[in-house]
Amino acid sequence: RYISVTGVQTCALPIFSGGGGSSGYIRFLPSTNEWKRGPDEVKLGKFALDIYTVKTGWGKFAEGTAPDWLWDESMGRAGPAPSADHRRGFAVKMHAPDLGVVEWSSTGVGPVEGVKDMFNLIWKQRSDHRGQVPILEYTGSKAAKIGRGSTRMPRFSIVEWVERDSLPFADIEAEAAAAPAATGSRVVPPPAKQMAAAS
Repeated sequence: RYISVTGVQTCALPIFSGGGGSSGYIRFLPSTNEWKRGPDEVKLGKFALDIYTVKTGWGKFAEGTAPDWLWDESMGRAGPAPSADHRRGFAVKMHAPDLGVVEWSSTGVGPVEGVKDMFNLIWKQRSDHRGQVPILEYTGSKAAKIGRGSTRMPRFSIVEWVERDSLPFADIEAEAAAAPAATGSRVVPPPAKQMAAAS
């Protein structure tokens, strides 16, 4: 098992996927040093990361509404910010048996810096693992001072690589493509899947 979920659901909160599907999302909270899916705490261990779905862009998160994303035309190359409330962020799909396929997206400084470090590890090995995705293990978070503020950066290690086709990412992609976008969302996709094109 990659992930187990603990905690008691105390209220019904909407869970939105950046692509409009029903897979839900997971988030890391630097302020409390915990992972959550909706109101439920998630004890994160090992999980599969679908590197072929990673996107970067400008995002705006508001409680009770779907995330508002404007994706980069080319991964990591930012265009003008849509508004003063939008911040640089990312979205990527991950899989664990207890959760299925979920989306991790954030515009928080700590998560964004943690993802940068995580992908630095992945890129060093990726050329030897075409068509595969990494199994990662969350190893805790690191306190960091960035600018005038303090945050926590999630840390990861690579356990192994597995065939992407052995995981249900493709099924979720088909579901998301067939489903209408979440009400009130404005998700502007990139013109092409940059990761897939680079394979």
